[in-house]
Amino acid sequence: MVEVSFKKIYDPKNPNSPPLNVDKRYVVLRRSSGFYSYGIFEHLKGWPDPSLGDARIAIKLSKSLFNFMAIADDRQRQMPTEEDRINGQVLDYVEAVKLTNPSNPRFKDEVDDKYQYSDEMRNIKVHGWISDKPHMGFWVISPSYEYCNGGPVKQDLTSHVGPTSLAIFFRGHYAGPDLGVSLTNGEGWTKVFGPVFFYVNSDSSNDHIILWEDAKRKMNEETNKWPYNFPASPEYLHADQRGSVSGQLLVNDWYINKDAFPAKSTYIGLANPGDVGSWQSDTKGYQFWIQTDELGNFMINNVRPGIYGLYSWVPGVLGEYKFSSYVEVTPGSETALGQIIFEAIRNGPPLWEIGFPDRSAAEFFIPDPLPGFENHLYTNTTVHKFRQYGLWDRYSDLYPNGDLIYKVGVSDFRKDWFFAHVNRRVSLETVADSDGRVFSMIDPEEKIGEMRLRRYLIRGLKKEYGPFVTSIQRWPQQPCVEELENMFSNQEALTKQMAKNLETDDVLFSNEKSNKKNTSTWNKNNEEETTTEKGGNSHNNKKCYRCGKIGHIKKKHRVKLSKANVMCTNDGDEQMKWEQCFSIEAVEQKSAQNFINYANNNKREEWIVDSRCSHHVTRDDSLFLEIREHHGDRVIITADNSTYPVAKEGVVRIEVADDKSKSIKLQDVYHVPCLKKNLVSVPQITNSRKYVLFGPTDVKVLEKVNEISADIIFTGERKVSLFVMSTGEAYVKKTSQTDSAAIWHARLGHVGYQILQQISSRNLNSSSNDLSKYSSENGVAERKLAYLTSVCLSWLHDKNLPRELWAEAIQCGCHVTNRLLPWPVKRDKVYLQIRIFQKWHLQVRTFQGKEMVNNKQQEGALTTEEPLSYEEAKGCPHWERAMQEEIDALEKNETWELVPKPEKCNPVTCKWVFRLKKKSNGTIDRFKARLVARGFSQNYGLDYEETFSPVAKMVTVRFTDENWAGFSTGSAVVSWCSKKQDVVSFSTTEAEYIAATIAAQECIWLRRLINDMYQKVDYAVQIKCDNESAIKLASNPVFHARTKHIEIRHHFVREKVLSEEIELTTVRTNAQVADIFTKALEKFKFHYFRDTLEVVHHELALRGSVTN
Repeated sequence: MVEVSFKKIYDPKNPNSPPLNVDKRYVVLRRSSGFYSYGIFEHLKGWPDPSLGDARIAIKLSKSLFNFMAIADDRQRQMPTEEDRINGQVLDYVEAVKLTNPSNPRFKDEVDDKYQYSDEMRNIKVHGWISDKPHMGFWVISPSYEYCNGGPVKQDLTSHVGPTSLAIFFRGHYAGPDLGVSLTNGEGWTKVFGPVFFYVNSDSSNDHIILWEDAKRKMNEETNKWPYNFPASPEYLHADQRGSVSGQLLVNDWYINKDAFPAKSTYIGLANPGDVGSWQSDTKGYQFWIQTDELGNFMINNVRPGIYGLYSWVPGVLGEYKFSSYVEVTPGSETALGQIIFEAIRNGPPLWEIGFPDRSAAEFFIPDPLPGFENHLYTNTTVHKFRQYGLWDRYSDLYPNGDLIYKVGVSDFRKDWFFAHVNRRVSLETVADSDGRVFSMIDPEEKIGEMRLRRYLIRGLKKEYGPFVTSIQRWPQQPCVEELENMFSNQEALTKQMAKNLETDDVLFSNEKSNKKNTSTWNKNNEEETTTEKGGNSHNNKKCYRCGKIGHIKKKHRVKLSKANVMCTNDGDEQMKWEQCFSIEAVEQKSAQNFINYANNNKREEWIVDSRCSHHVTRDDSLFLEIREHHGDRVIITADNSTYPVAKEGVVRIEVADDKSKSIKLQDVYHVPCLKKNLVSVPQITNSRKYVLFGPTDVKVLEKVNEISADIIFTGERKVSLFVMSTGEAYVKKTSQTDSAAIWHARLGHVGYQILQQISSRNLNSSSNDLSKYSSENGVAERKLAYLTSVCLSWLHDKNLPRELWAEAIQCGCHVTNRLLPWPVKRDKVYLQIRIFQKWHLQVRTFQGKEMVNNKQQEGALTTEEPLSYEEAKGCPHWERAMQEEIDALEKNETWELVPKPEKCNPVTCKWVFRLKKKSNGTIDRFKARLVARGFSQNYGLDYEETFSPVAKMVTVRFTDENWAGFSTGSAVVSWCSKKQDVVSFSTTEAEYIAATIAAQECIWLRRLINDMYQKVDYAVQIKCDNESAIKLASNPVFHARTKHIEIRHHFVREKVLSEEIELTTVRTNAQVADIFTKALEKFKFHYFRDTLEVVHHELALRGSVTN
């Protein structure tokens, strides 16, 4: 190895000397076709502050040699020359030139722009140039981009006309000076850039693909060797001086999935500590990026020691991720972070979206370039279409009279949203700022009708409520908005109870309604329009006129607030109902400086006894007997997720209005001025060894309880500050004993209550469990996919079953739907019978008429299931008939021959397999029975030592070709092989050609073996083949169009034929001995081929047969 260093030292006495030490190094390794280069930049503490615009390595190659550029599999071609650019027309910037008089006519009127050959950092691994004569390539290979800036998706330059190849370390080509290096206050800084490998390869052919593929191979080889072990600079750290960071990234986005899900194929990386997204403009430090696997796992290896921030973004999820703590890496450390959660930014379900959050604009509309300004490299591609020159001017062509207007619900972002934010050209020399506007189809002055308001309300629901909405939409008369809200609230409470999740967000995300029943008006005075600011949060300084909090506006308030919890300055708010109040919870909070104190306006002395409240609270400090300042960090969180600080705490006495002698003293009561009600915490009372008794008309607080005479029907338990009644056993017992309307509603796929009422009123339901009374399936299946999906989701969600049972749920849902009553019900005698299979599978049987069933129906009911054994099928005429058909077919084909059982053998047994074939409408088409062998009943070495197939379908031996090859010396076969090819052939010629290649490999091995035995083989070994086309194909050195798809390794036989080591000769098909192994032969030909191979019966063998 040779390493050469060239240093440039800062000279303070020289005013033209930049305050920076630069060490350029070049490394050449033995038996390496190329050289390495890297640099060390050093700025000592206290030196003047430099501002560095860019750092790169530029290689300019010979113009007369290199004319073919390759930067990716789909981005390579012959390039124009530098003289072509000089003679061309300079366009909007000097890097873009229209080739008006190129040396190669095919480039005429094309645009050449070096920015068109940029790429994302994660893809800039290898690029370069190829020379025709001599046929050689020069490549820039970057095994890592830990020393680059901007992360894995930042665009940067590669190669361009010159011919020039670049290795970019940092430069603000696309983002301006922020991506340069600016040192301030005399800070010290040292960074290693590289090494980068400059690789040279050559080839005797003129196929550029060979050189390109070899360059990619070398790139993978260099990447696997990173970090290198040869750089001599102490600033470059080797593998044993680095550490690793691992973990699993999960995403918590309730709109996408109710549970946290893995962030698969997501970039996650370490960079200098900073704010969210700060890594995008950081250039001073190193960055280490990796993609997670399918489960969100990541392992970032070879990290330089230091303190880092952990950053990520997840395609499809709003916002960016930053780990809550800094990560410290030391030499040899293996830091395991475990599971980390990315909490997505989402204040409510999206009403509309434009595009897909994946840090690209690939889904938006990209126009065609102006005619005469194309680069033909990107003419027939959609992936790189955005690289064409002048697309910014196409915006002015598409919108000449004004900016883009996007109408939500009408426009399509794939056609109507321009992919880039550009200026609009007003004249040849004048441009104007563009402002694409998004319009909702709601007129703020328009009164919203009942139907539209109901539609807006439904659109704001979470997706978990889809099945519930679907069931409501089946009603003949739709509920009004007030009824709809009440049903949603009840359904939300039921969902929380069933899911046992007390922290579930509220279902409603609508604005507060007006007092009118059928109409609602949008009031612009109570809502503020905002624009998105750089940084993500556009409402930091806005005030909500509903709750009074800072940080959002009224229309962005995420829950439906009851009037009891809306801060009001009116004294006339006396009509609030008790049930409108929200429960509260006290939690720790580090800082309460951002909360707002509200004035007391309504003073009432009523106290609400709340079992969900974790602490006594009051908003009136005049009620305290004793009061003191609150010195903790406690805050109050209400059910609408509002938080309020605790101002004071103390003791309050509550007296009975009619009897002043009766009172209760509450300890540790929190004073929260902004609340509207006084709340008594049941858990806090019970902590003082008192009891709370809720009755039909009142609530009592008891102490000194000696005995209570009552029948205990249920006992719950206390969990922290909640009293929980477990519904597990009680629910199962209840559902097994009651046929309530709710249970039948669930069993029938949440069918409308009108149909259930008809079933109940006409006594149309029979819950018999006698299978003999079930008829066979009938009716025509209604193809209502959306409805079936909703039914299945409701069933699985209701029973908390996994999605793996989706197929069973769909089958059951289709079965139930086809047997529901039509609406309105016109027939008097329609019977529904339901059988519950296990705990999830519902099966419905219907039949009509006065008589329940007849014998034929009983027979049909027993045959609708597939038997699992012969014993289950025995006695059923359908299955017995199917089994007899199978036996007859086997005997007709002479599949077996009955013989006495040999001694000391374990025969292979058989079993019956039964299947039902059904028509599209669900009725039975055919009963199928198949007799199959139990091959697993024998053990190798105990029952058999060979494997064979007594029956082979000739069609199988034809759609694949089998190889057989044998080599003999004299009359003795010394090597042979018979196996099925591992590739699919398109013709017999190709199959024979591949078989000849395999035979040639064996032939070469035998030649070398014999040569090693000092028996020289100086002649071509004959391989006999019965396919003349294959022989000609191997003898002709010209590649045909029909052989382009054949893998290169199969052309081995052609090479050996041309070198005269092998000779392919023709053999007549009738004399092809190999047919004995691959074909079914007549007796005479079989004996002939067997004798040719000199195969004899073992009793006729010489060994052991001579006694004298």
